[in-house]
Amino acid sequence: MGIVEPTARQDNLPIALSSLIGREQDIAAIRASLSRETARMLTLTGPGGVGKTRLALEAALCLRDSFPNGVTFVDLAAIKETGLVAPAVASAVGVREQQGRPLLVTLPEVLASHAMLLIFDSCEHVIGPCAELAEQLLRVCPDLKMLCTSQQRLGVQGEIVYPVPALQAPDTDAVHVPHELTRFDAVRLFAERAVGASPNFVVDATNAPAIGRICRQLDGMPLAIEIAAGWIPTLTADQIANRLDDRLRLLSPPGRLANPRQQTLRGAIEWSYDLLDQRERLLFTRLSVFVGGCTLAAIETVCAEDGITEPDIIHLLSRLVDKSLVIAEEHGSENRYRLLGTLRLYAREKLVAEGEAKRLHERHAWHFLELAEAAERELWGPNLEQWLRRLETEHENLRAALRWSVGQGSTEIALGLGAALCRYWRLRGHAGEGLSWLEGGLAWNTGASVATRAKALEAAGLLARDRIDYVAAEGFLDGCLSLRREIGDMRGIALALNHLGTVAQFQGESGRAGMLHEESLSLFRKLDDTRGIALSLMTLGTMAQLRGDRDQAEAQYGEALQLFSSIDDTHGVAASLNNLGNLACARLDYDGADDLYTRSMLLFGGMGEKYEVASCLRNLSGVARDRGNLEQAKAYCRDSLNLFVALGDTFGVMTCLEMLADQAARQNDLERSALLYAASEKLRGAVSEPRARRHDPERERTSLVIREHLGERDFERISELGRSLTLEQVISASSTSLGAVASSPFPPAEANPLSPREREVAALIARGHTNRQIAAELFIAERTVDTHVEHILTKLNVGSRSQVAAWIAERGVSRTP
Repeated sequence: MGIVEPTARQDNLPIALSSLIGREQDIAAIRASLSRETARMLTLTGPGGVGKTRLALEAALCLRDSFPNGVTFVDLAAIKETGLVAPAVASAVGVREQQGRPLLVTLPEVLASHAMLLIFDSCEHVIGPCAELAEQLLRVCPDLKMLCTSQQRLGVQGEIVYPVPALQAPDTDAVHVPHELTRFDAVRLFAERAVGASPNFVVDATNAPAIGRICRQLDGMPLAIEIAAGWIPTLTADQIANRLDDRLRLLSPPGRLANPRQQTLRGAIEWSYDLLDQRERLLFTRLSVFVGGCTLAAIETVCAEDGITEPDIIHLLSRLVDKSLVIAEEHGSENRYRLLGTLRLYAREKLVAEGEAKRLHERHAWHFLELAEAAERELWGPNLEQWLRRLETEHENLRAALRWSVGQGSTEIALGLGAALCRYWRLRGHAGEGLSWLEGGLAWNTGASVATRAKALEAAGLLARDRIDYVAAEGFLDGCLSLRREIGDMRGIALALNHLGTVAQFQGESGRAGMLHEESLSLFRKLDDTRGIALSLMTLGTMAQLRGDRDQAEAQYGEALQLFSSIDDTHGVAASLNNLGNLACARLDYDGADDLYTRSMLLFGGMGEKYEVASCLRNLSGVARDRGNLEQAKAYCRDSLNLFVALGDTFGVMTCLEMLADQAARQNDLERSALLYAASEKLRGAVSEPRARRHDPERERTSLVIREHLGERDFERISELGRSLTLEQVISASSTSLGAVASSPFPPAEANPLSPREREVAALIARGHTNRQIAAELFIAERTVDTHVEHILTKLNVGSRSQVAAWIAERGVSRTP
């Protein structure tokens, strides 16, 4: 049997049936790589559905004039047996097998003199034979180049790997303007495919938020987006977005696709899953318990059991990364690993089907409880900022652990986790969310130790106090006090009395507050607890200052200062100096206040307590303002603002902007003042803490004066600019020429009054769920859902569930993932 030589030019590229959206940079990168003389083989890698084949075809069209013998495309997707790879390639290039000679010998000989581009498409299931043949061809054929698509590299010497990224999609709900939204390639793809399915479809102000949500929740994956857009004749964009929790069933296209494994999104994922060995499948499914990514250490702790040892993890994880099923992303000094949202849903299904879900969720929850308890200790020291960032990074995992433990009645975990996160929630402005989680855990009457329950009640009391819900705070703290009396925790009793005294003080019950604080102080003295005594004296000093007895306040602050100094409690010393500074300021002793605040700031700074440093700087700004030194006041305030921004403290940022607005008004810089007040008001709407809602007559008077001087039209124009600026632009506007500040490319999203948990509940209400169904979905008690629904109706000022659904549909508010 003779050899059939390929023709002089061998182009067999499939004809694309649709346009390619975006990908200009990817095509340029592929062309640049293959144009290099030394580059012989380029492999496009990525998960199923990311568009590797379509990108390879487009790049080949751009490159074909560079190859005298053309471009040959070999579709390997349908190949089942490894021995059929070489015959498939031979058939594509027009080479017939010689009797008695293997194609691995014949093919390189025939193609040795050909300058052509050979495309191997879908190699992942026949990696070994593809790699072997590719290596043979590249070794013998000097003018041959190869372009491969695969979910993992082939491992051939000289192979260049190009990971194909997903299409760019909006990363928040903030982009609602159609012409701005369509600058994202993912949105453009959805829009074009939707027009193909329904010619009258347009991206407008009504559907833009939902389209942004669809593209983001589908991770910018082209296959998923194209299938979703195909439903447009049947469903609205809002309806599609609201059904993406069931996307594996939803994203079965109304029509049929040419490739059977891409007829459904599930089919594309199952193709990849079936290629894994047993231990790879185990790790892949177990990774589904993590939300928002995780560290290697977390994976080793949670996933190493029953079939996978801890030393196995790094090797199995590496293979899943190579096979494009896990994304590795650099995060500081270490990588974080995550599953794309759709892959995670599939893996979670498998985990449940295999009966491993409860055990893995429990291991996940215990791991993050240990992390939270470690953070709790560190949030009072020099590593505050580092641990705040770490907890913020893991916030979705912490929520997942809380959701599971509250829903399952694993109360020791739920309450321990909630109590450990109390300071984090307070510093980050998540008091409402934290209180909601704690209420869910406390609804269970069993399952936690008395000590853990008491600590959780204390945390709930502090969070309720921060939210100015003093009735709830008192109830939680009374419960804490009773439990601590029950187990004889004397120091815990003294702390609870101190907290109850503060709540009574805020309620205007000064007599009762004094009795509680004195009882707390007496108990601390009996225990010879120096730090506790000092804390009580600080509280009593604040009470004395509030009722106008500055001499007693000074004496108690001074004694607290001495006690803190005696036990080398630098934090307590700095806090005492700060309180003495407040007292000096109230006495108009600005020199004394300046000195005390400065000393306090230096001590906090030495401990790395940036939050406290920011507060001291804010106090120093107030002193400088009252002394008439407005330039110094602005300098302090800007330094404080920068620290609050770095810490992510929205309330602190808001107060600094208000101070800068006031200082600008005092200097008759009315336009800047109006702009900064407007920016601070926008933040006020985003702060969940009720203290941000406090009535401030002075601020309102200043705003009225500015409005009168600027005139209604200019005041509104400048205020609108202030509301449209990004935070970075606002900070710039506080010190630079207003004319140099560009308006934000995206208008701000409407302030959402609902907490993350309330948004989850509201989204399920919009889908028609009953309270019982919502409780089952979110793993929370039905009584807790009743409370959330009441809060949602109150916050939205509506009277029915249908009105909640309409509010959700109008704004495109999504569930927390």
